[in-house]
Amino acid sequence: GSWGKPKMDHLLTIIGDKLNHAAVHVRFGVPMENELTRTFYNNRPGRKYTPQFFLNEQASTTLTADGFLDSTATFDKAIQFANEAYGASVPLLDGVVTKEGNQLKVKYGVQSNMGGLDGYNLAAYLLTSGLQYLQKGFRGSNPIHNNVIVSSADEQYGVPVQTTANTFEREAIFDITALEGEPSILIVLWQKEGQYHFSSNSLRLEVE
Repeated sequence: GSWGKPKMDHLLTIIGDKLNHAAVHVRFGVPMENELTRTFYNNRPGRKYTPQFFLNEQASTTLTADGFLDSTATFDKAIQFANEAYGASVPLLDGVVTKEGNQLKVKYGVQSNMGGLDGYNLAAYLLTSGLQYLQKGFRGSNPIHNNVIVSSADEQYGVPVQTTANTFEREAIFDITALEGEPSILIVLWQKEGQYHFSSNSLRLEVE
């Protein structure tokens, strides 16, 4: 809305080199909402409202006593979370995407030097950027939306990592015939704790 998107854009100028982000649109009937985004919306611990900033499922959004965004506190938390996660020892991701006609073919995988990969899920998501849609609460012309989640190669949180070794590889094909905007791929390694999924690592693949 009027503060969510501008604040996210500004936040990415500060910590954008330390994370891979995706815009999850829910509520208000916007065209960018789908079953996948609603699943991610419900995967957040604590109070749910929009917009919110989450880093590894940790909420950095901080409100004032009057219910307005506290920009300074929100940014401070986001920077703290990003610095804590950046450079941590996590299983490594790798991948490559090639465009063939109206299809994106993705090869991706995970490797761990820390032991087994039991309890992890590996997922590939199609994102798109450059969408111009009306957004509720946005003041001015229709904003440009980037890194919007479109679909998943498998289930919402991918597939369980199944390997007796320390490497697991997958392949996926995304049809982009009807896709609006410029596509990219986001690979996410999920780990479930209780009822929630938390991202352990991520990798963005640009389409050339």
